[in-house]
Amino acid sequence: MSDESILEKIGMQNADDTTKQATLDTIKSTVEMRLMSTVSELLSDEQIAHLEDMEKAGQSREEMFNYLSGQLADIGTLYDDVLSSYIDEFVDKQKRLGLL
Repeated sequence: MSDESILEKIGMQNADDTTKQATLDTIKSTVEMRLMSTVSELLSDEQIAHLEDMEKAGQSREEMFNYLSGQLADIGTLYDDVLSSYIDEFVDKQKRLGLL
């Protein structure tokens, strides 16, 4: 899902650029943490250790995602599912707070 699609779904397409970027960064960080939590249940101890080594070595999230893509055939679909779920939660919360 593109950044523009995310912003549109959460009703922030007209926000200023700084707010848009901060919101996108927060969403992506949250989704990545949730994804890693889900993925950790699917990986072996060796695969998890390899990811931890990658993180300690300062490898990028993109490099780690590429590693996961080679280990789990459906990682892209899983990411999209976690992202969609989080966006739905975000929108529901904003509506309950009267912000949307």
